[in-house]
Amino acid sequence: MKKKRIYKNPDPLNYIIVRTKNGDVLRRKRTDPSINDAFKEMANETCSTAAKQIVMKLKPFTEKMGGSVNVYLSGRMRSAKKQTGSYNYSLLPGFEFQRDYPLEKLYAGQYRVRKEGQTVYIDVPVSKGYMNAHNTLVTHYYFEAVALFGDA
Repeated sequence: MKKKRIYKNPDPLNYIIVRTKNGDVLRRKRTDPSINDAFKEMANETCSTAAKQIVMKLKPFTEKMGGSVNVYLSGRMRSAKKQTGSYNYSLLPGFEFQRDYPLEKLYAGQYRVRKEGQTVYIDVPVSKGYMNAHNTLVTHYYFEAVALFGDA
């Protein structure tokens, strides 16, 4: 995917150009956090720190993935706090670490996650035609699962 570049800022008094891994974006200049109640609340929260710890634990498995996983993850945790009153993992089922290549685009079968007692099982039936080949170079696939849990 080609990175979008912005070379001229159309409104330098109100916007800045932010250079990200995925391309450039225009962002409104930030104001003093004490002016905005939402900024004040976000400045004191810990979900970004918690999300960063989760991302760091998963780093060996996600090093070559693109995207801003920490931002997406902390956003989900922040939404969970708004809905339930505490930081938790309730909104993480279905969370995709790599939005450009979700598992559903690569795998046509139906996987199932089930918990029996203290054991978690992931059933991934594999048969001809279940994997969607995106090129002719890749001839084999394997599945890896990472269990990450906490007391949140």
